[in-house]
Amino acid sequence: MNNKQYNRDKLLKSLKEAENIHLKDKEKKNQYLNEINLLKGIDLFKFINDALEEKDVDKAIKGETHSKLTGIMLCSIMSIGYKLMVVFKGSSSIGKTNLANMITSLFTIKKVGDLSPTALKYSEDDNYDILYHQETSEQESKRKSFKFISSDDGGFEAETTVKDPDTGEFTIQKTEVEAKGFVTTTTAIELDKEFSTRSFIIPLDESEEQTEKIIKYNFTESDRLIDKAEGLTNFGDKYEKLRVALSSLNLYDVIIPYEKMLRGIFPKNNLPLRTRRDSKKVTTLIKASTLLFQHQRPKVVINNKLFLVATWQDVYNVLQISLPIIDATTTEFDARTLKALNILPDIILNHGGITSKLLSSELGDITKDTARRILRQLNDKGIIYEDIPLKKEQNFKGRTKVYNLNSEKISESGNNRLHDLDWLKILEKQDEFLDKYGANRENKRDQLIIETSLVEYNKYHDIVYDPVEDDYKKISPSEKFPFKTLKTEEIESLKDSTCDNLCCNTDCTVNAPVSVKNIPFNLISWENPILSTYIDAEQEILKIVNNPVFLDYRNMVNAETIYDILNAMFDFTVKQVDVLIQQLIDEGVLIKPITGYLQSPMLLIKYNEPYTLIVDE
Repeated sequence: MNNKQYNRDKLLKSLKEAENIHLKDKEKKNQYLNEINLLKGIDLFKFINDALEEKDVDKAIKGETHSKLTGIMLCSIMSIGYKLMVVFKGSSSIGKTNLANMITSLFTIKKVGDLSPTALKYSEDDNYDILYHQETSEQESKRKSFKFISSDDGGFEAETTVKDPDTGEFTIQKTEVEAKGFVTTTTAIELDKEFSTRSFIIPLDESEEQTEKIIKYNFTESDRLIDKAEGLTNFGDKYEKLRVALSSLNLYDVIIPYEKMLRGIFPKNNLPLRTRRDSKKVTTLIKASTLLFQHQRPKVVINNKLFLVATWQDVYNVLQISLPIIDATTTEFDARTLKALNILPDIILNHGGITSKLLSSELGDITKDTARRILRQLNDKGIIYEDIPLKKEQNFKGRTKVYNLNSEKISESGNNRLHDLDWLKILEKQDEFLDKYGANRENKRDQLIIETSLVEYNKYHDIVYDPVEDDYKKISPSEKFPFKTLKTEEIESLKDSTCDNLCCNTDCTVNAPVSVKNIPFNLISWENPILSTYIDAEQEILKIVNNPVFLDYRNMVNAETIYDILNAMFDFTVKQVDVLIQQLIDEGVLIKPITGYLQSPMLLIKYNEPYTLIVDE
């Protein structure tokens, strides 16, 4: 066997081995694509809701739409680098722990039932995204170690006095405690102010309707057991798929084109200093929605940096899902305080004032001590005030405090914010931004990224999915409410229009497009064009043309080799590979010396000159 034949046989053997490896990787790639397709569902929130309701035969979250979806959004961005503090707040036995357990278990967590004041200083275990402290008391919320692990503070530096074993002298040991994603639950009416201002306060639903949902669920366990036995419901299947899909999220910098228009979301009578932090929480929630739906959001490239763009669907998500959380975060009021606030005017009108004993009696399901704390909280906010003359007039003795309503300060809710925003203006600002940076592209790759993401997004240009009502809506400026629910035939038309532009071969619900026809470079048969796949494929081509295994005696690679490998790895057709090759040639990182062959400029030699075969010993 001569050297040339030896090299050729070795190349074929190496290629076969490479193909076998890539075929194995193909299974992983298909699994990855399935995860991405899940995240591409415009009704992803519905899937999340279903997953949490089918976690197990005896474990589910019924109702709690606002709390669980907000919790999912915030925890999902903690898993990719954000350092936030989230507190699930409510009465004892309301289901806080179950809710927090179910949500945090979708991510990499460190779960602790008890955390000493010095534990964070000395813990060397950082192999987690979220520190989940199951219960935080009012007293524990005052710890500096809890307060200062937020992203606002960037963690803290701890100093400890230690004795040197050699000299016997005492020295100061400094320990850097980094910011951490932190989730906890609490029954406390009043948390430490510095702790609460740093946190997202998520109140649980304490309504009678929610109680009825839970009771109904508790008395259907036998039905669920039968469904499981008969294979009608695969409990935990959706939950596991969701967990895996969420683990594939990537971190991007997010741009909110309509950011300046959101200043009016906050009640005008909020405490001014507190609003400094709380206003940032709204933009954080919008970014959380954008990152959760990152496979459905436009991308732009500015000075070679890729940005994810928040759309009007994201601010809609935040206002429709998270308004109770925004209100609870800005006021610190949970369901118990809000319930008391609603009945206070009638009580004071009927009795002339309010005491903790009277409030406890009227609410019926709280202790006198809890009522006292609620009244103190409302007094601190200036909504009520201690009326000493009224106490004397009504002849109350001892430490009893009598409160009256402060008519000059009425708590304002954000419930009308969804209606008040100028949605057409938001859409206009968004489009202006996308048009501007869609035109400012520097190379073919930028053009492909921008135009592909814009064409995909524009399928839903004036349509939003309502995660609370499970409806598709569109802007309707002529009506009092800014959105109108799509008719059945409109939804069907949307589905048909979407599927007509998809390269899908299965029935589907209304999903965000995963492949669009008639975009630049005629990518007609491209299945699942994930933007990261473009980059992965280009990098693979560059690896091939620089790998001696695939080079011939002229340091060239036969294009057929690249076609075969990219087909095995990504299911790309020859046309699709040619598009990527041409991009790399245009960018100067690949050359085509002769027809059918490719080469790296780093390995450039004159192919008509004598050469020497290199054979491994």
